[in-house]
Amino acid sequence: MPASTPTVSVVMSVHNGLPFVLEAVDSVLGQDYDDFELVVVDDGSTDGTFDALARCGDTRMLLVQRPHLGRVAALNHALGLARGCYVANLDADDVALHGRLALPVRFLDEHPEVAVVGAAVEPYVGPSAGRRPRRPRRLPRSDRAIRWSFLFRNPVFHSSATFRAAALAEVGGYDPAYAERHDADLLLRLGQRYQLANLDAPLAAKRLHAGQHFAAVDRRRRLARHAACRRRAARELRFAPLLRPCAHLLASVGTARSLVTIGMLGCNGGLRPRDRAQ
Repeated sequence: MPASTPTVSVVMSVHNGLPFVLEAVDSVLGQDYDDFELVVVDDGSTDGTFDALARCGDTRMLLVQRPHLGRVAALNHALGLARGCYVANLDADDVALHGRLALPVRFLDEHPEVAVVGAAVEPYVGPSAGRRPRRPRRLPRSDRAIRWSFLFRNPVFHSSATFRAAALAEVGGYDPAYAERHDADLLLRLGQRYQLANLDAPLAAKRLHAGQHFAAVDRRRRLARHAACRRRAARELRFAPLLRPCAHLLASVGTARSLVTIGMLGCNGGLRPRDRAQ
């Protein structure tokens, strides 16, 4: 690793990530922004992931191997190794797009009140055989819109998120109690203290595939996590007193929406039942 302190630390945790992790790493190392390090924590892979990444040979990447203790523990390990004043996450099966680092750095430099910035455009890569490609998901841009949107869904795409390292340290990083919703939990805790934002540009592409970490999560458990997140957003996201009853009502609507999309239709983080058959 270079001796100088980078502006951005890109963190990635991976467990049995072949073949997608190689494309994810390449998409970071190919960025046109040079002042970064890539910290990859291999969480006890058994499919050759560590050996494949070790052959990369790029001095900007720090590769660490540890026993399999779970994704949140691996991410917190990566945060402990990160040296940058900004921390950008990329899931090991997603792809960083052009501007993934340069655009958030410029925005955070200019907006000290914002603790995390993501992308308001979430494109997809993955199963589409015989069908039109999935249209990108649109997410809210402003802090106010993000807070209201949290009552229905997670409004910040984790692989597009770039955080202030100091803000992450202040809230204690990722909470191991939220293994399936660690990204939403972190955003809720940051939202209690700071503003949130999304840029009107795609920063990363979300890969849809049957091996995604949430695809095997029991539907009822996932639904319960979604409902709890909606209720937390209504309680914790600094809504004005007169608007809090409305926030709780909308959180109930959001819970009902999750019941339909997850409980009845079987959708799972953008992955539809027909996609899992691909």
